[in-house]
Amino acid sequence: MDKLRVLLISPQYGFLSQSIISTPPLGLVYLGTVIKKETRTVKILDAAVGTSQSVDGGYYVGMANEEVKTIITDFSPHIIGLGCQFSSKWDNLVEIAKLAKRIHPGCITVAGGIYPSMYTGDCLRTVPALDFCFIGEGETAFLKFISLVEQNQGTISEDTFLEIRGIEGLIYREGDQVRVNPKREYIENLDELPYPDYDLIIGGAEQYFRKDINTPLRLGERFLPILSSRSCPIQCSFCNMHITHGKKMRKRTAENVVGEMRYFHDKYGVDSFEFIDDNASLDRKRFIEINRGISRLGYKVKLAANNGLMINSLDEEVVRSMKEAGFRFVAIAVESADENIRKNVIGKPIDEKKICEVVSLLKKAKIFVCVYFITGFVEEDRGVVDRNIAMISKLQPNLIAVSALQLYPCTSLYDSYKERGFIPVDFATTHLRNELKVSNMELFPGYKEEVLKRKRLLFKAFILSLLSHPWDMFRFYDIYFDFGRILSNLKMYIDAAWGTKRD
Repeated sequence: MDKLRVLLISPQYGFLSQSIISTPPLGLVYLGTVIKKETRTVKILDAAVGTSQSVDGGYYVGMANEEVKTIITDFSPHIIGLGCQFSSKWDNLVEIAKLAKRIHPGCITVAGGIYPSMYTGDCLRTVPALDFCFIGEGETAFLKFISLVEQNQGTISEDTFLEIRGIEGLIYREGDQVRVNPKREYIENLDELPYPDYDLIIGGAEQYFRKDINTPLRLGERFLPILSSRSCPIQCSFCNMHITHGKKMRKRTAENVVGEMRYFHDKYGVDSFEFIDDNASLDRKRFIEINRGISRLGYKVKLAANNGLMINSLDEEVVRSMKEAGFRFVAIAVESADENIRKNVIGKPIDEKKICEVVSLLKKAKIFVCVYFITGFVEEDRGVVDRNIAMISKLQPNLIAVSALQLYPCTSLYDSYKERGFIPVDFATTHLRNELKVSNMELFPGYKEEVLKRKRLLFKAFILSLLSHPWDMFRFYDIYFDFGRILSNLKMYIDAAWGTKRD
């Protein structure tokens, strides 16, 4: 047999606007880098890179499957690994798996990521084109899987299967049954992982530096994501992050993180990084060390943290270190202005005084602040909505993001609402999609429409708040302009606030 060939694919996705928001599929890049280190032949296809097309009131982002077919045919992989970072990619993942089996019936198809980690049994049960799935962090388990396939000359025999079915975190078929091996072990020392090798991606890193790729977090044209830790111990009631990264937070050292930034600045001229951790600032001391290390690099970089920073960890010293390091854009996840919702429904131990203090510190440091809200909790009433509106007016954030509540299995909120009878008994988990604009299920008659009304009220409050401090639009003109070419996104916010056919 020739050297084992592995093709990792990030599927196309559906989106609400025409903007192309594309960053490298970091999970697959880490996986591919580890595979390459073991001298296997590996390529990564990011099928989500491409143009957007209008489809059914939304947009399809990525390449056509005819192009995917050509790449699979030319590379002729023994194993195809399909990553599903977001639920909105699942349908496209299934189509690629079917396509792969038509082209190479003998290739082994494997899926991993958030979706198969949530719906463990359903994925293989409903998709015959998939041979295996993996739960959670995949570098160690998938490498073991590859080794066993390699020992059997690129196929799976009965003897090989006996060994494969013992791999931790594996989902597999045995007869007409779907078996799920629990995921227990995670990589403790993340510094042992090599820096992501973006050259493994077909098309290379340069395709992500295009001007037509729209994301406010680039802040500069040459932008890459960076993951300095995995997991978050807070475990908010709606969050299912722990099913992929485990419940224990694991952190890279400040030296390792700063070393990666230096490496990609020297290699690609990267001048902008986004921290995509679930909670980059939770370890306050380490976060300050990272920021101070960045400050000492000797060249300027622009930084963003869009995945939410731990509000309780931010104070004057931390914000000062962020400013000196080059932070320009941060998002803080307030979720709700109501203390009962935050503390007793979500499980997020922050008080309003601290929220106001942190937003004020960030704004004084001239760091663009986006505040996250979630609406749709059963416990909400008009009073909660009014408190959210009042908080927006009080904080005067540079931007808000309002998500409709999404309920997913493996979260405590899902279990609670199910016990209380809010989850429809006939609801199939395969119907869940990561939409965020609308709730993913009807908890009671008229629920989805009520959530949309609440969202409109919060967007109206934000627009009125922004008009009260227009100087910020001049101060951050570059961010606002790059945020979807300001006019199209201003229309999106007006539509969201006043309601149009986009709903």
